[in-house]
Amino acid sequence: MSKLSKAPLIEVIFEIKWTVQGKKEIQEVQYLHGDLYPLLKSKYPFRESVNPNVPIDLLLMHAPSHRFRTAASDYPLVQVGPGLVTVNTVDSKYYWEEYEASIMEVIGHLQSVYSLKHHHDVHLVLQYIDLLKFDFQKGDIVKFMEENLNISIKQGFYKGNSTANNALLILNYPMELGSLNINVGRGKDNKGFDGVTISTNIVSGNIKPEIALIRKWLNDSHEVCSTLFKDMTRGKLYESFK
Repeated sequence: MSKLSKAPLIEVIFEIKWTVQGKKEIQEVQYLHGDLYPLLKSKYPFRESVNPNVPIDLLLMHAPSHRFRTAASDYPLVQVGPGLVTVNTVDSKYYWEEYEASIMEVIGHLQSVYSLKHHHDVHLVLQYIDLLKFDFQKGDIVKFMEENLNISIKQGFYKGNSTANNALLILNYPMELGSLNINVGRGKDNKGFDGVTISTNIVSGNIKPEIALIRKWLNDSHEVCSTLFKDMTRGKLYESFK
């Protein structure tokens, strides 16, 4: 279970999403967090409401309503909401084999209390969020991306002497696993440090909620995201993470 000792990873998020339709299903999903908690509390004993002042029947689809943590303000965590279950972790707690096992365990518990087999719109998401510290006031973000991220941007319309102090690049690629999405822009980490954020995620197409299919998609998506990050940062930047 090797990992980069100085990885810029901020958070890893897995989501399983589905559409909730009809009064009966809307009522059932309101109790999902309560049905799941007894199965999760040995590992995620701390629970909290995400929006305690908003009635659950008024929450947006795919918005978390409850969160189960290992301890207060700690990771990993599980989120539950209408048509949504997520498993989140952070770099210090991230080892792929353990994370994958946690995801599959949560999905197993979900399927034991809530049937997804009749849904034709189940989607999976695997997302990695990284942050590279960068001074936007002193540095040249275009040059930084070219030298460190294998991204080359050329423009011939701005003739001023100043350099850009922000950037937002969005790339979407259709692929066999679904849709690969890469967002590069300005952001902050959880300590408030400024930098370049790289959000990489794969969103599946409609998938049958079968354990074997989910596990295969999960591992294939992890391999794609891992290889992409290595290729994007290859060279001195990637070596600095070791």
